[in-house]
Amino acid sequence: LANEVPGVTVPEALLERMRRTENAEAAAAEGVAIAREVARHLKGLVQGVHVSTTAENVHAALEVLDAVT
Repeated sequence: LANEVPGVTVPEALLERMRRTENAEAAAAEGVAIAREVARHLKGLVQGVHVSTTAENVHAALEVLDAVT
């Protein structure tokens, strides 16, 4: 999102975590891990979270939601 959506700011620490990944599969797994951490942090502070992914990767969204259920 840092390069895709105008006005979105992603913390440098998260960008660095993504840069350290070795391939697309590792990057996807790291993205899910980051989303799970954010979702857990927000639990109790918000009424819900919106998770978006490609149709081929719906299991990634379910992994994120599993972190808050």
